[in-house]
Amino acid sequence: MGAGVAGHGAAQEAERKLAAATVAFVQPGEMQPEIDFNFQGEEAVVARVLERVARRVAKWFSFDLPVDESHPMALIVTYGDDERQRRTFEILVDGVRVGAQAITIERRIPERDPRLFDVEYKLPPDAVRGKTKVTVRLQAAAGEEIAAVCGLRMIRVDAER
Repeated sequence: MGAGVAGHGAAQEAERKLAAATVAFVQPGEMQPEIDFNFQGEEAVVARVLERVARRVAKWFSFDLPVDESHPMALIVTYGDDERQRRTFEILVDGVRVGAQAITIERRIPERDPRLFDVEYKLPPDAVRGKTKVTVRLQAAAGEEIAAVCGLRMIRVDAER
């Protein structure tokens, strides 16, 4: 079996495991998922990053995402790094910042192709205790904007991935 075929099989298995761990996935910028997950926002526009629909937001946006309180949960956000300037913002779950600090995505240098990348934010147990859903809010720092967001995924951390 060639390396390409083996690598493809491993990628498919990783996708299958991620799908099994997923409680909810929302594609920002697509109308029906935004309705389903109660999209709210201020100064938000639909964008495309590497042929994928995304949201670019000047101030803030939020989605209501289901959680499974019987498992430790994490939020995976897919960002695009094709930014013309630095972006600094924070991620809040029901008003509580997840992660130790605000997120900064630096301007992409012209010598490097744009890419998509995931960042995982573990939710504290108190964030999901007794809840079936939480409000995930991305909020720009003063004078900044939020980087292009190409996906939000709520996962069970203890599921095999």
